[in-house]
Amino acid sequence: MTWLLLTIICSTLIFVVFKLFNRFGIDRMQAIVVNYLTAALMAWALNSQQVDYSQLPEKSWLLFPLLTGLLFITVFNLMAFTTQSLGVSITSVISKMSVVIPVMVALVIYGDSMNVIKGGGILLALAAVFLTTMKEEKKSHHLKFSWRTLLLPAALFIGTGTVDAVIKYTQQLHIAPADYDLYTSSLFASAASAGMLILVVRYFVREKRFAARSILAGIALGIPNYFSIFFLLKTLEIPHYESSVIFPVINVGIVALSALVGFFAFREKLNRANKMGIALSLVAIIIISSA
Repeated sequence: MTWLLLTIICSTLIFVVFKLFNRFGIDRMQAIVVNYLTAALMAWALNSQQVDYSQLPEKSWLLFPLLTGLLFITVFNLMAFTTQSLGVSITSVISKMSVVIPVMVALVIYGDSMNVIKGGGILLALAAVFLTTMKEEKKSHHLKFSWRTLLLPAALFIGTGTVDAVIKYTQQLHIAPADYDLYTSSLFASAASAGMLILVVRYFVREKRFAARSILAGIALGIPNYFSIFFLLKTLEIPHYESSVIFPVINVGIVALSALVGFFAFREKLNRANKMGIALSLVAIIIISSA
């Protein structure tokens, strides 16, 4: 139970740090790159005694973490921007609802079965994303939906779901359990390398220098980012804890805790549609995972 609670807390802290970027004038890309450098260094420091990194070039799956690292940078930027624009609670709902995408991929690639319960959960998840993006007009207090408002959450939804699907595909078909630590370390290192390349281009094009506050913010982000994965692996190692139970509990916990933090720490206001969307997201996560 301790590992599970720590997983939920660290995952929620990622959204909290993103929310603080605007308040302290943090350069989003710089902080995200430092975040992955921090996570990669922590992975190396904690696993260097057990993992032989010299074997990495010989691995047949090497291309997968390289490509996933590029996805990481893109999705983390979307997550940061969405958190700053829509808030902690709504962003956590959208990112966790993206479980729909790996579920759909599993139906096609792994031959998972589709039933009424699972289909209903997917429809509820899509409805939850729709409701959480609705805004309330200040003067009339009427709920308003626009495709422009949906664009950013939709990009995050697709991006997060794609990352989950790619990681699951790689883990399912290409990586032996003994290589998990090596794969995780290479993921963080790949994301950091891609981000450094972007920062170098930005420096020469826009003369954008590194800011000390962005470095500190990146370290603050990288620590919970790494430990969210570390504690998840510890949770999955617990005997008699099935992953079909662990993942819905974690996702529900993140959505619930993010909503509480958003309300009490940042005074985020949710309209009736947003509240309904959060409630639907909790139900949908449980239905999809249990089905």
